[in-house]
Amino acid sequence: SRRFLVAYHQIAPLDDIVAQLVDLNGGLVGGPLPITADNHWQREPSVAYNPGTDSLLVAYGHDYNPSGPGAVHVRTVAAATGGLGAPREVATGTAVYVPQVEFNSARGQFFVAWYTQPSVYGRAVAADGTPLAATSLLAFNYNTYDALGLAYNPISDTYFAVFHGRG
Repeated sequence: SRRFLVAYHQIAPLDDIVAQLVDLNGGLVGGPLPITADNHWQREPSVAYNPGTDSLLVAYGHDYNPSGPGAVHVRTVAAATGGLGAPREVATGTAVYVPQVEFNSARGQFFVAWYTQPSVYGRAVAADGTPLAATSLLAFNYNTYDALGLAYNPISDTYFAVFHGRG
C-alpha cells in the first residue's frame, strides 16, 4: 500500500480510538476513522500492516465502563478504502495495558501482546482479527504496564518483546 495509518486516543467528545489514513507525502486521505465509538474507555492503540490483504490491524486496550474488566480488542482497516472490519475481543483481564501488534509474514497472521496484571501475554490472530489458538504467557509476574515493544523477525519466524524493568 502507499498509505500509512495513524491511530490515536481521542478523549473528547468520547473516550475512543480514532485513526487517519495518510499518504506517502503526509497528506490526509479521507476523514477520521472511528475505530471505536461507544461508552467504554479505550487506550494505547498499535497498528500493523498485512501486505497480502492490503489491510491494517489496530489493537487497543478496552475497559468496560463503569467497572471493567479490561480487554484487548482489534479491528481491521482496509488501506485502500478505509473500510472497517468488525471489532473483535482477543482477551480480557482485570486491566489491560500497552497492547502491541505485529504481522507474521510467514503465516499471514498477526500476533498481539499485552500486559495484564501481573504478567505479559500474547495471542495469534487471523488476518481478519479472529483470535487463533489460546492465549500464551510471555513473561510471568513482571510489571510492565506502561512500556511494551514487539518486533517480528521473518528470517527466524520469531518475535522479540522488550519491556521496562522493575527497579
